Amino acid sequence: MKQKKVLTLGLIFFSVIVLVIGCSENGGNHSDGDLRVEGYILEKEGNRILVAEDITPEKYENIKDKSIPELDKEQVSLIYLGYDNPNKLSIGEEIVAQINNGIDQSYPAQAEAKDIKVKD
Repeated sequence: MKQKKVLTLGLIFFSVIVLVIGCSENGGNHSDGDLRVEGYILEKEGNRILVAEDITPEKYENIKDKSIPELDKEQVSLIYLGYDNPNKLSIGEEIVAQINNGIDQSYPAQAEAKDIKVKD
């Protein structure tokens, strides 16, 4: 009987540890200060831009005129970035953005950019 109780408590403890690790927001791999997004601008809308992440120039040419549902079917990672000065950016530019305060995991994902630089 005592062995069964110890085994049950051990299993519960192990389950709680797995749950805590699995549900951590970013797995401890990033702090808010080093979250970056790289990709190509697909749209500009008000004070935000839509970015296709981690794609090649060739892939950008193939997807640039597709809708969000079409891009979802092709499993293209998209993120809306809020930014104070989107007018200095153009559709089709490859950018690197520093993220402020994390990323909302929707589709497309959403975040606020504290800085965006156009890649050369």
